[in-house]
Amino acid sequence: MARDATMLELQIFFDESDEFGSKPLAEVLLHFLLQHHVNGATLFRGEMGFGSRRHIHHPNVVGSLDDVPVTLVAIEEESKLRPLLPEIKKYIGNHMAIVRNAERL
Repeated sequence: MARDATMLELQIFFDESDEFGSKPLAEVLLHFLLQHHVNGATLFRGEMGFGSRRHIHHPNVVGSLDDVPVTLVAIEEESKLRPLLPEIKKYIGNHMAIVRNAERL
């Protein structure tokens, strides 16, 4: 990774129970990023959260026991990450994702 390369941070927000095909979405996304040699990605489990459907997800609420919010974060050079975004969009559908500039320290 070049020290002066433009970096991007990708954040994808979804629920732990979300799937792509018959596999967990988190697993599909992590494998995709790994296969495309993205430097790293981390999955964070949330305590509580809500999205566009205005429904609070909490591990103790009936009906959402395993449906806690998760965020996947990946940081990579823009030249490597930007071409992957259309394929990532196919995986995540209408889930919220953001891309922003990141600065390497």
